[in-house]
Amino acid sequence: MRVRGSVLILNDKRLVWNGAAFDYLEIEFAKNDQVFEKAIVQAKDLSEKVNPHDPSAVRRLKETIYNRTLAGVLSEIAFRYAISEVGAGKNFSFGKSQFTNAAEQIDVALITREEKRTIEVRSSGWYLTSLERVFTGAFSVIGWYVTRTKLAEKKKDFYVQMLYNFDSSTTEMQLTREVVILFAAGATRALLEEKGKDSDLKQLKATYRVINPLVAAIEPHRLIQLMLK
Repeated sequence: MRVRGSVLILNDKRLVWNGAAFDYLEIEFAKNDQVFEKAIVQAKDLSEKVNPHDPSAVRRLKETIYNRTLAGVLSEIAFRYAISEVGAGKNFSFGKSQFTNAAEQIDVALITREEKRTIEVRSSGWYLTSLERVFTGAFSVIGWYVTRTKLAEKKKDFYVQMLYNFDSSTTEMQLTREVVILFAAGATRALLEEKGKDSDLKQLKATYRVINPLVAAIEPHRLIQLMLK
């Protein structure tokens, strides 16, 4: 499937390795000043509200926070577009997003059949590794966590992993060209509780609930079906 909107393009993609396959989604942003300008305004506003410290309690530069936030805003736009296209014809709506931690965490409310479901959209850059490694070990679906700067987090109904192929500190620079973001995989709260594992993800005094590798998580099409069920 290749769905072209006025600004975004949704592509079905498949990773094949060792005789196995995993389907994911690719969202292309055609260069569009209006969409990017709105994302920049939103990111600048949100970057003033988030915790300035990273999970290891190291204070980040304002420019770093802004660019990571912008990557997160673009990832949320890509996620919403994927849901809207794959779920076309379904009766659902989005509630207002809550943004609480730079680029990695955006809480989206999805309302369907008068039921509200919470979705954590996490994003990260995969530019330092191969696409095969992205899905077979380099990245995880990250659920709830505890760090030195965040002692508790309410569990959400769904967790989504979005990935972009650039360094988040250069996000605004990327807007001079087409931006591509992957809706790589996701998980339900139940799957994380039953099959997830605790990991520090190389962060001092941090504990994350994760599913690794991504191919052990839920493919985007199936995840969207569960969200809209």
